[in-house]
Amino acid sequence: MVKVMGDPGVQRTPRCPIPSRRGGAGGVPHSTHPSSTRSGATSRIIEADCQISLGQHSRLWRAVGMEGLSVGSVLLTGCDGGLGLGLLKGLLEQPSPPRHIFAACLDPQGKAVNEVALGFPNVMILPLDVTDPNSIKAAVRKVRAEVGSAGLNLLINNTGTTRRSTLATETAENMSLVYTTNTIGPLQTSQAFLPLLKEAAEAEGQREMSCSRAAIINISSILGSIEVAEAWEERQDICYRCSKAALNMLTKCLALEYGSSGILCVSVDPGHVTPPLEQGMGPVTLEESVRGVLQLLAQLSATNNGTFWDWRGQRLPW
Repeated sequence: MVKVMGDPGVQRTPRCPIPSRRGGAGGVPHSTHPSSTRSGATSRIIEADCQISLGQHSRLWRAVGMEGLSVGSVLLTGCDGGLGLGLLKGLLEQPSPPRHIFAACLDPQGKAVNEVALGFPNVMILPLDVTDPNSIKAAVRKVRAEVGSAGLNLLINNTGTTRRSTLATETAENMSLVYTTNTIGPLQTSQAFLPLLKEAAEAEGQREMSCSRAAIINISSILGSIEVAEAWEERQDICYRCSKAALNMLTKCLALEYGSSGILCVSVDPGHVTPPLEQGMGPVTLEESVRGVLQLLAQLSATNNGTFWDWRGQRLPW
């Protein structure tokens, strides 16, 4: 078993996928990139299909920000710490928090998650090892006992791990361990919770896809983007990159198969979470990431099914 505490993410803030001289996205660390002081010229986001103004995204987020993410039930994996714990806090701070929040973690007795859940009767802490099919089945039984025929509205596959490596030092053991957690784990979890997600899609009586109805969100990384190949010179981490590229393909497969049942499936890059540096500089803070991810989830719809987005609401290339 690989002990993990949520997805470790990227070593720097993922930027707009604008081709650079080095062939990556942006080409230089965020702290020295011109986008740190966004001008009109640098506020354009080049996507795979179209160009979207960062300002337009900001206005859209303000429009949905007052309502927040409204969802009946959420299962969030990787709540032992990091982004998972941050998302748990963010869900509880929504204007209309979920009626059921299942905080899944390897250590259900952990101090951090229990402190966050204290005083919130809508939070159930679940033991869950996404690499263990029996652990997943037990979690499904507990969730079903709570939600009944209403089903599960939102599954966030956040658990992730990595092993630092280069192309020269990567090993089969690393590849297997990381792939098992980052790719097979979300696959097994999604398969197991599919019946509950289908029940939610039908019970809600909604015709449009959304995270409020039924959705699977896979927490991925810009490092898994084959087209962008972000931060290669700073961090090779072959096992992590390959596992996230595979996770993105899994998202696409889930969308193709589950879409007809009304289940929305999307990959999301939360950025690399770290303590704040200077304003507007360096990697994204936990608070910024959580706020951005939840704002994004609140506005996803059928047109986003089977796509890849970052915490700032920017579509990313596969």
